[in-house]
Amino acid sequence: MSAIDNTSPWSFPLVLFPKVVVTRVRGGKDGNGDPCSVCLVPMKYHGETGICQRNPECRKAYSAAYEAARRQETPARVAARAVYYDEHKEHIATRHAERSEERAIVFAAWAKANPENGRARGARRRTRAKVGMDRLDRELSVAYRLAIANDPCFYCGAPGEEDEHYTPLSIGGTDHWWNLVRSCASCNRHKYMKSGDEFIVCT
Repeated sequence: MSAIDNTSPWSFPLVLFPKVVVTRVRGGKDGNGDPCSVCLVPMKYHGETGICQRNPECRKAYSAAYEAARRQETPARVAARAVYYDEHKEHIATRHAERSEERAIVFAAWAKANPENGRARGARRRTRAKVGMDRLDRELSVAYRLAIANDPCFYCGAPGEEDEHYTPLSIGGTDHWWNLVRSCASCNRHKYMKSGDEFIVCT
């Protein structure tokens, strides 16, 4: 096995993916320690998970507990992740752009092969957009779109490319003028189903 190249931009710091050390303390002779929380059989060792690995059910529960502990957020991991992404912004942006092109090709092929899905999605979107709107609201929405057509991205200040719903239609937003902002394509994709407030806090 080759050694890990720590100079690579994709070599993640260990603190981002720490090894979970499960403390094992001998429970007693002939396995007369505390019972396993799954099968209730006394364990030979006391583990932090409180689960043995004697049978498939216990092993599955043990693995779930182990992964939960491994993925638990800690201040050190949050800080390390922020430092890593700050130091490798260019590499991450490049990789994201490459993958975005690949995803766009795959999605276009899928959409062409399944046009009925696109029509259904468009119909649902139009229905949600009209909730609580009368004719004047729709006219104001059109006028506001024209007014902000040359505005920069509301989120990052880059050139605006798309009209975007600050509160997405999918989580209860409407097409009222006060729910519209100008956005670059990147922010609009990354925002996805988050509200504008959530997205601003996360970025």
